[in-house]
Amino acid sequence: MLALSGAACGGSGSGGGCTADKATALSGPLMMQGRAFSPPCFKVASGSTISVDNKDLVAHTFTVKGSNIDLHLLGGQAGSASAPAVGTYDFICTLHLGMRGTIVVTK
Repeated sequence: MLALSGAACGGSGSGGGCTADKATALSGPLMMQGRAFSPPCFKVASGSTISVDNKDLVAHTFTVKGSNIDLHLLGGQAGSASAPAVGTYDFICTLHLGMRGTIVVTK
């Protein structure tokens, strides 16, 4: 049952094969919908704005491990954060641990 719950929340995270070559260039907001992040593997330039849009009715967080990014968004809310320094970072929703992904931050 736990494996099914995790899969339903979606995302790759922990590297999960997310590299600069495979990452989607984020051209709009990072979406939280269906208790999943979309896209779960993306790239942005350091210092650029990452917009996050919670399309679910429940609260989620966008928490980037190894950085100070920790957005708490109620259902229907949007927010933004500045991309951290160059590197690869895992992100999660601390309320729904199956929601996760990876950011590749470039120059």
